[in-house]
Amino acid sequence: MTKGNGEDPKPGSRMERIQQGVRKRTLLAKKKVQSITKDDVKSYLMRNAFVLFTVVAVILGVILGFSLRSYKMSYREVKYFSFPGELLMRMLQMLVLPLIVSSLVTGIAALDSKASGKMGVRAVVYYMSTTIIAVLIGIIIVVIIHPGKGTKENMHREGKIVQVTAADAFLDLIRYGYDIAHFLYQ
Repeated sequence: MTKGNGEDPKPGSRMERIQQGVRKRTLLAKKKVQSITKDDVKSYLMRNAFVLFTVVAVILGVILGFSLRSYKMSYREVKYFSFPGELLMRMLQMLVLPLIVSSLVTGIAALDSKASGKMGVRAVVYYMSTTIIAVLIGIIIVVIIHPGKGTKENMHREGKIVQVTAADAFLDLIRYGYDIAHFLYQ
Protein backbone atom coordinates (compact mmCIF):
# COMPACT_ATOMS: atom_id res chain seq x y z
CA MET A 1 0.00 0.00 0.00
CA THR A 2 1.09 3.58 -0.47
CA LYS A 3 0.76 6.80 1.45
CA GLY A 4 -1.80 7.97 -1.09
CA ASN A 5 -4.23 5.36 0.26
CA GLY A 6 -3.78 6.73 3.76
CA GLU A 7 -1.70 3.79 5.03
CA ASP A 8 1.82 4.06 6.30
CA PRO A 9 4.13 1.86 4.16
CA LYS A 10 6.57 1.33 7.08
CA PRO A 11 4.83 0.00 10.19
CA GLY A 12 6.56 0.56 13.52
CA SER A 13 9.33 2.87 14.48
CA ARG A 14 12.80 2.89 13.03
CA MET A 15 14.20 1.08 16.09
CA GLU A 16 11.64 -1.72 15.72
CA ARG A 17 12.62 -2.20 12.07
CA ILE A 18 16.30 -2.36 13.02
CA GLN A 19 15.57 -4.91 15.77
CA GLN A 20 13.49 -6.99 13.36
CA GLY A 21 16.33 -6.94 10.82
CA VAL A 22 18.81 -8.01 13.50
CA ARG A 23 16.51 -10.87 14.54
CA LYS A 24 16.24 -12.07 10.93
CA ARG A 25 20.00 -11.98 10.47
CA THR A 26 20.52 -13.77 13.79
CA LEU A 27 18.15 -16.57 12.76
CA LEU A 28 19.90 -16.91 9.41
CA ALA A 29 23.28 -17.06 11.13
CA LYS A 30 22.03 -19.73 13.56
CA LYS A 31 20.74 -21.84 10.66
CA LYS A 32 24.07 -21.52 8.84
CA VAL A 33 26.03 -22.47 11.97
CA GLN A 34 23.80 -25.46 12.62
CA SER A 35 24.24 -26.66 9.05
CA ILE A 36 28.07 -26.72 9.26
CA THR A 37 29.44 -30.22 8.89
CA LYS A 38 32.79 -31.77 9.68
CA ASP A 39 33.65 -31.72 5.97
CA ASP A 40 32.97 -27.97 5.83
CA VAL A 41 35.43 -27.40 8.67
CA LYS A 42 38.02 -29.65 7.01
CA SER A 43 37.73 -27.85 3.69
CA TYR A 44 37.98 -24.46 5.42
CA LEU A 45 41.14 -25.53 7.24
CA MET A 46 42.66 -26.93 4.04
CA ARG A 47 41.91 -23.72 2.11
CA ASN A 48 43.44 -21.57 4.84
CA ALA A 49 46.24 -23.88 5.97
CA PHE A 50 49.03 -21.51 4.95
CA VAL A 51 47.54 -18.61 6.90
CA LEU A 52 46.92 -20.79 9.94
CA PHE A 53 50.47 -22.20 9.86
CA THR A 54 51.84 -18.67 9.55
CA VAL A 55 49.89 -17.46 12.59
CA VAL A 56 50.94 -20.53 14.60
CA ALA A 57 54.59 -20.01 13.58
CA VAL A 58 54.50 -16.36 14.65
CA ILE A 59 52.99 -17.30 18.02
CA LEU A 60 55.59 -20.06 18.52
CA GLY A 61 58.37 -17.65 17.54
CA VAL A 62 57.24 -15.09 20.10
CA ILE A 63 56.98 -17.76 22.81
CA LEU A 64 60.41 -19.18 21.95
CA GLY A 65 61.94 -15.71 21.83
CA PHE A 66 60.70 -14.78 25.28
CA SER A 67 61.47 -18.17 26.83
CA LEU A 68 65.03 -18.42 25.43
CA ARG A 69 65.95 -14.83 26.32
CA SER A 70 67.00 -15.78 29.85
CA TYR A 71 69.12 -18.69 28.58
CA LYS A 72 72.67 -17.48 27.90
CA MET A 73 73.50 -18.97 24.52
CA SER A 74 76.95 -19.01 23.00
CA TYR A 75 77.68 -17.28 19.70
CA ARG A 76 77.58 -20.59 17.84
CA GLU A 77 74.22 -21.57 19.36
CA VAL A 78 72.77 -18.22 18.34
CA LYS A 79 74.06 -18.72 14.79
CA TYR A 80 72.50 -22.20 14.62
CA PHE A 81 69.23 -20.96 16.06
CA SER A 82 69.00 -17.95 13.73
CA PHE A 83 69.92 -19.91 10.59
CA PRO A 84 66.35 -20.74 9.42
CA GLY A 85 65.27 -17.11 9.79
CA GLU A 86 68.34 -15.88 7.93
CA LEU A 87 67.67 -18.38 5.15
CA LEU A 88 64.05 -17.23 4.90
CA MET A 89 65.09 -13.58 4.68
CA ARG A 90 67.60 -14.34 1.92
CA MET A 91 64.97 -16.25 -0.07
CA LEU A 92 62.49 -13.39 0.30
CA GLN A 93 65.11 -10.87 -0.80
CA MET A 94 65.85 -13.01 -3.87
CA LEU A 95 62.16 -13.22 -4.68
CA VAL A 96 60.76 -9.75 -4.04
CA LEU A 97 62.73 -7.48 -6.35
CA PRO A 98 62.43 -9.67 -9.49
CA LEU A 99 58.74 -10.17 -8.78
CA ILE A 100 58.09 -6.43 -8.53
CA VAL A 101 60.14 -5.58 -11.62
CA SER A 102 58.54 -8.32 -13.72
CA SER A 103 55.03 -7.30 -12.67
CA LEU A 104 55.79 -3.67 -13.55
CA VAL A 105 57.18 -4.65 -16.95
CA THR A 106 54.23 -6.94 -17.65
CA GLY A 107 51.72 -4.28 -16.67
CA ILE A 108 53.38 -1.60 -18.79
CA ALA A 109 53.72 -3.95 -21.76
CA ALA A 110 49.97 -4.57 -21.71
CA LEU A 111 49.25 -0.85 -22.22
CA ASP A 112 49.29 1.08 -25.48
CA SER A 113 52.22 3.38 -26.29
CA LYS A 114 50.54 6.65 -25.23
CA ALA A 115 49.37 5.38 -21.88
CA SER A 116 52.55 3.42 -21.13
CA GLY A 117 54.69 6.55 -20.87
CA LYS A 118 52.47 8.17 -18.27
CA MET A 119 51.74 4.86 -16.57
CA GLY A 120 55.42 3.92 -16.49
CA VAL A 121 56.35 7.18 -14.81
CA ARG A 122 53.50 6.78 -12.33
CA ALA A 123 54.52 3.20 -11.57
CA VAL A 124 58.14 4.12 -10.99
CA VAL A 125 57.19 7.11 -8.82
CA TYR A 126 54.73 4.97 -6.85
CA TYR A 127 57.29 2.18 -6.38
CA MET A 128 60.01 4.58 -5.28
CA SER A 129 57.73 6.50 -2.92
CA THR A 130 56.38 3.34 -1.24
CA THR A 131 59.94 2.01 -0.94
CA ILE A 132 61.10 5.24 0.71
CA ILE A 133 58.11 5.16 3.08
CA ALA A 134 58.84 1.52 3.98
CA VAL A 135 62.50 2.32 4.65
CA LEU A 136 61.56 5.29 6.84
CA ILE A 137 59.06 3.22 8.82
CA GLY A 138 61.68 0.49 9.24
CA ILE A 139 64.30 2.97 10.47
CA ILE A 140 61.85 4.56 12.92
CA ILE A 141 60.82 1.18 14.32
CA VAL A 142 64.46 0.10 14.69
CA VAL A 143 65.31 3.33 16.52
CA ILE A 144 62.31 2.90 18.83
CA ILE A 145 62.51 -0.80 19.77
CA HIS A 146 66.22 -1.60 19.26
CA PRO A 147 65.76 -5.20 18.02
CA GLY A 148 68.48 -7.59 19.14
CA LYS A 149 69.79 -5.28 21.84
CA GLY A 150 71.52 -7.23 24.55
CA THR A 151 71.63 -10.48 22.63
CA LYS A 152 75.17 -10.21 21.29
CA GLU A 153 76.74 -7.94 23.92
CA ASN A 154 78.24 -10.91 25.74
CA MET A 155 79.41 -12.59 22.55
CA HIS A 156 82.40 -10.59 21.41
CA ARG A 157 84.56 -12.62 19.07
CA GLU A 158 87.38 -10.12 18.71
CA GLY A 159 90.79 -11.62 19.40
CA LYS A 160 89.45 -15.16 19.52
CA ILE A 161 90.16 -17.80 16.92
CA VAL A 162 87.04 -19.83 16.50
CA GLN A 163 87.43 -23.41 15.35
CA VAL A 164 85.25 -23.96 12.28
CA THR A 165 83.18 -27.11 12.48
CA ALA A 166 81.68 -29.15 9.69
CA ALA A 167 78.23 -27.87 10.67
CA ASP A 168 79.41 -24.26 10.22
CA ALA A 169 80.83 -25.05 6.80
CA PHE A 170 77.62 -26.81 5.75
CA LEU A 171 75.44 -23.93 6.94
CA ASP A 172 77.68 -21.45 5.10
CA LEU A 173 77.36 -23.56 1.96
CA ILE A 174 73.58 -23.36 2.20
CA ARG A 175 73.59 -19.71 3.28
CA TYR A 176 75.92 -18.47 0.54
CA GLY A 177 75.32 -21.18 -2.08
CA TYR A 178 73.44 -18.88 -4.41
CA ASP A 179 76.16 -16.24 -4.24
CA ILE A 180 78.89 -18.80 -4.97
CA ALA A 181 76.97 -20.31 -7.89
CA HIS A 182 76.25 -16.86 -9.29
CA PHE A 183 79.94 -15.93 -9.05
CA LEU A 184 81.15 -19.16 -10.65
CA TYR A 185 78.73 -19.26 -13.57
CA GLN A 186 78.70 -15.56 -14.39
